Amino acid sequence: MKLDAGPFRWLFAAALLLALAACGGGGGGGSGEIRTISPGGAALQGTWLRTITFQGGTVGATSTQLTVTAADVPTESEAGAFTTSTAAALQAGRFPNKTVTANGSTISVTDPDSGFTVQVHGLSITNYVGCGSCAVGTAVTLTITADLTEGGLFDGTTFTTVRHNVVLTLRYERVS
Repeated sequence: MKLDAGPFRWLFAAALLLALAACGGGGGGGSGEIRTISPGGAALQGTWLRTITFQGGTVGATSTQLTVTAADVPTESEAGAFTTSTAAALQAGRFPNKTVTANGSTISVTDPDSGFTVQVHGLSITNYVGCGSCAVGTAVTLTITADLTEGGLFDGTTFTTVRHNVVLTLRYERVS
């Protein structure tokens, strides 16, 4: 008995298509999922209010607010790339009405009756929450836990140098 291959060609072609579809189409990770390529998310816009709440510091303010531009609001990857120098610069907000100078991961707080130093040794970034569409009234938040040493003279009182953690909660709320 002789079989004609003609009728079986469509069966072979259909089996091949099903096999390719099952492995993700043959190009990529083979996970079987459909992937689309789209341009990056829209850049943030508007004016934002940055609030930093400090917990665990020896001296200084417990919170600060500053109006910033959209470019100052960190994405999750930018926040993940924060360094000890970034954490030190953010610590400067604890000392309003003082002269604060930064040198890498160290800040010095000075005025006629202050000579206080903060040095950041390490940090961790947690709890990053984006803002979705980032419309007015939405917020980006994150937490920085900074391992630091601080001490010295502050407003005429001497504070023994101690090493501890200070938690900075950053909230960027879009206001316009």
